[in-house]
Amino acid sequence: MLPELAALPEKWIIKADGEMRVYYEGPNKQTDYNHPTLGPLPKPWIIRFCTEADGKRYPRYFNRHTKKYTTKDPRTDKKTIRDQNQYSSGGPLDTALQTRLTKKDDDLRAFKRQEIANVSLRDQYDIVKVLDDGEGGVGGMNGGVFVVKSKTSPYKLMVEKRFKQPKPSDRDYAVRLRMTKQEIDMLWRLKHSAISFYMAAFITPSCASVYVEFCDRGSLENLISAFATQRRDAQRVGTEKPEMPERFIWHAFATLCDGLAFLMGGRSYLSNDIKNYDPEPGWVPILHRDMKPDNVLLRSRTTVGTKRYFYCVLSDFGLACEDWPKGHPKEDPFQKGLRPHAIGTRHYYAPELLCDPYPYTDQDKNFFPTGQKHSAKSDLWSLAAAMYNLADCGPTMLRHGLTTGAFAHIMGTKQGSLDDGSFFQGTISRKCPLDVSALNVKKKYTDELRDAILLGTRWNPMQRANPIQMVEVLKGLMEQSGFTTHAPPGAHDEELPSWATKVHDYHSLPPLDPSKFGN
Repeated sequence: MLPELAALPEKWIIKADGEMRVYYEGPNKQTDYNHPTLGPLPKPWIIRFCTEADGKRYPRYFNRHTKKYTTKDPRTDKKTIRDQNQYSSGGPLDTALQTRLTKKDDDLRAFKRQEIANVSLRDQYDIVKVLDDGEGGVGGMNGGVFVVKSKTSPYKLMVEKRFKQPKPSDRDYAVRLRMTKQEIDMLWRLKHSAISFYMAAFITPSCASVYVEFCDRGSLENLISAFATQRRDAQRVGTEKPEMPERFIWHAFATLCDGLAFLMGGRSYLSNDIKNYDPEPGWVPILHRDMKPDNVLLRSRTTVGTKRYFYCVLSDFGLACEDWPKGHPKEDPFQKGLRPHAIGTRHYYAPELLCDPYPYTDQDKNFFPTGQKHSAKSDLWSLAAAMYNLADCGPTMLRHGLTTGAFAHIMGTKQGSLDDGSFFQGTISRKCPLDVSALNVKKKYTDELRDAILLGTRWNPMQRANPIQMVEVLKGLMEQSGFTTHAPPGAHDEELPSWATKVHDYHSLPPLDPSKFGN
């Protein structure tokens, strides 16, 4: 099968015109000669039905100049890439295509970034899906989250995050305006394969938005919940429970830890060629402060038919800040004071950020313990705890109507104490140690994975690695465990099952009325 057909979205079909040229028809009867997700082919290539030796006609890549046809995608042909300028008309689609053709699958971060605009860009995009309408949704500054499609490059989906712009009369006007600018500027500067990729943004006195890459496979939380559901159903009917492939846990752990190391040091440390683990000169460390499975998104690879694991992408930098020294003029307000504000998701607070003993007073629950605040090591604890959850994939529990994953398996539970979530901010809520070798799974995890998660979740932060140190450790442990690559061909037990992630494909959705979502 041609890559074009293998990558066809659900409910799309192919048809042929009078010259036997293939075109695509969507669920709303819209038609296009260009592929709905892969976009146009490099000129002079088209797809048409060609007669093979058996006398039957099959869809093939057809070169209008040479009259030859092939089953090989011309996008990957070096000669086609080299000759592309000969046929380029210089239009915006051709320019975008040329950029994409000359980049490898893993080189997305090399794209030139648009500067942050001072005029609204919303008229350049169509909203095709509402992820959060911003009315009482995620985050106090969230003005809505939408899947959008560029009007000039309709083959590329993005996610638009809108910010609720404060009014000058608001009490916290200065803080909220600073946080809006800080998140957008931070995403513009961060360039790493495990960090949500900035596409465009604007800030005006009345509105602001940032556009980031669209991740089509949901979140790590969705993946954990899918496994938990399948395991619960298997236990009920007496069949074998599915288990998370250890190789995928290593893949997620290493790439996301390198993302945190990039935030800390300003560069990637995952390559085996790296010998110097010092931060980039002049780099100001960045704290994520909300590391959890919900904020890890999964994105398909662009190579059609690949068996490599999805990209794991760290997203939502709404609470991120630069980690300036105590007393510095640019120190984040929530990091200041003897008792910094308790921001983030309390289910994934590192132990040093928890109150002890529990319970505590209402006045206390909005602050961390005296002298404690978010750090690179607390970000790492949250990541390693998420990896424990990924390895466990136990039954989910519901709180306030939100699926919170296997939290009950890294934290104790206390009847009647979950009404306001305060229980999860006390030390009694944490299970220690987080030992994957003790999990009830048929295929036991390696000692190396156990050691990696234990090191990342050490109770005392003085004994815990920071993300840069952890990347160096992970590389050695992965080498010892033998899980240094993606699942090899034929190793079906190491592939993620098809039910584990849902493909979120919104290319065929019609545009929504933008007037319903403000200016």
